[in-house]
Amino acid sequence: MFVFSTRGAAARLVPLCMSLSPVSAVKYPRMDPELFYRWEVGLEVQNLFNARWKDAQYEVESRLKPEPAAVDDVSFTPGMPFFVKAKLTIFF
Repeated sequence: MFVFSTRGAAARLVPLCMSLSPVSAVKYPRMDPELFYRWEVGLEVQNLFNARWKDAQYEVESRLKPEPAAVDDVSFTPGMPFFVKAKLTIFF
């Protein structure tokens, strides 16, 4: 990765007393070069035994129009099934 940056660009600030002499910051150039190369290989396995599971569970209270009173129930989000992901990442 090659990074080039200029920091400290000129900034003009108006003083709080609102006088006619403005204050300005000092301007200076700066360069931060960086060069590297790296790579990674990976394998990610999720839910190895393919278990049925609930990722999130919530107690909800619901009532349909024909029902006389609200009913408590549990709502859930199913968990991820067996999944394998291979990845190759190159940083340069």
